Amino acid sequence: MKPVFLLLFAIYCWAGTCPAQQVRLFTQRQAQHSKTRELKNMVDLTVRLPFHDSVAARWRSAGWAMELMQYRPAGFNERWPEFTQHFSQLNADLQWTLLQTWYSLYPGQDILSLQQLLPFAKTEKIKALLLVHLKAAGMDSGNVPFAESDPFYASPYYQAFEQWSLQKPSSITLDALMQNPLLPGQSLIVSVQYRNRDKPGFLLIRDSVGNWIKNKRQQIARYPQLARSVTNLPYFLTNGNTPQGLYKIVGLASSTNAWIGPTTNLQLVMPYETGNTGMFFTDTTHARSQYAALLGPYATLPGLWESFTAGQLGRSEIIAHGTAIPAVYYKNEPYYPLTPSLGCLCSPEQYKRSGNIKKSIQQQWIDRLQELPSLPSYLLVVEIKD
Repeated sequence: MKPVFLLLFAIYCWAGTCPAQQVRLFTQRQAQHSKTRELKNMVDLTVRLPFHDSVAARWRSAGWAMELMQYRPAGFNERWPEFTQHFSQLNADLQWTLLQTWYSLYPGQDILSLQQLLPFAKTEKIKALLLVHLKAAGMDSGNVPFAESDPFYASPYYQAFEQWSLQKPSSITLDALMQNPLLPGQSLIVSVQYRNRDKPGFLLIRDSVGNWIKNKRQQIARYPQLARSVTNLPYFLTNGNTPQGLYKIVGLASSTNAWIGPTTNLQLVMPYETGNTGMFFTDTTHARSQYAALLGPYATLPGLWESFTAGQLGRSEIIAHGTAIPAVYYKNEPYYPLTPSLGCLCSPEQYKRSGNIKKSIQQQWIDRLQELPSLPSYLLVVEIKD
């Protein structure tokens, strides 16, 4: 996530306003309309450029903007055959960028052309992304032009793809999850989600005694939360959906990223993730057994190992935050008025025309969290049975 967040920051400052001092300016209705026009103009200019490594940065910016706004310019669609013709000549970064954007906007389309690109993918991750494209079209990924001896079959990306593609829907019910909780004797945050990430989930908070935090009506408080990435790619790929499993909580923070907004967010790390905010394990020598011990009776559920696998594959900076993204971008999506992110857990917020907060689900659950004697050590993302 980190390179993409830096890109978002750069694009916003490119417009002439740095969000570090003027986050609220960005949430003003007029400012957001202006930013949307600027981004669309930038995209319209970029889709006329050649598919060439020399303009890869321009394509990265345009791809991100198209995904963010769900903007499908005719030029991109019409020039897609040209991209497939030049695919083998492009560097890995540009191959990935354009394939990610195509999946975000046109999943399952132009599959015959994409299938022919597999031998020319520059990395194992790009090969896995192409297999995800094939699966979106309902094609059998076993019939691909890889030799049986191809080292890709032994790669962690292929193994993650295979496990994901064969994974059965969750059998966990919400009642069972709440009655037989994970990590007894500890406070815990649980982000309850569904296999279909177009369906918003919700966040629950449990105290160290085992009581679930309630609202003013004395009902267990559910705070809406979306775990869908704007790409809707699987959990093991960069910028994919939020992986299920455990995350270590390493603190609270506020972001200077204008699209996230100023509301306090929850900082998280996955197994194997490294950075300045802390680590999941102090020693990864016995990481698998340590993680299994934390899951306890849930350790046999494959879905709850997604964060472990994603961390091994290098995913990072998945946090729980609010949003300043205009919900209107997603007015035709089933999760509206919630907004997707790039793999984070995202709670809805509404702003007045002036740019000030009107309603923040993010702040509501952060406030309840801060009423606990101390922050929980872990957050669990788990899909339940529909």
